[in-house]
Amino acid sequence: MKSLSLLVLAFFALLAGVRSRPQEAPMPYNFQWDVNDEASGNFYGHEETGNENGLSTGEYRVLLPNGKLMKVSYTVEGDSGFKPIITYEDNYTPQGWGKR
Repeated sequence: MKSLSLLVLAFFALLAGVRSRPQEAPMPYNFQWDVNDEASGNFYGHEETGNENGLSTGEYRVLLPNGKLMKVSYTVEGDSGFKPIITYEDNYTPQGWGKR
């Protein structure tokens, strides 16, 4: 029992000595990728940018089977969550398609 008490005491002493690291600012970033394959009918992509204040903005898009282009533009800031705006563009033809 005495060794268990010493072990618990040592554990709490160790925890007391551990200091929490200060919160670091988010690292700015950006990325983009696209798929544009007329032969298979695949057209979709995603781009996003994040800044040092924790604000992320982006958009992803996909050509739907009915010929509409669906775009989802969004923002995320801190704990605010994902805030999307969804739009559709009728009869969309990706650039370069049908020019063969």
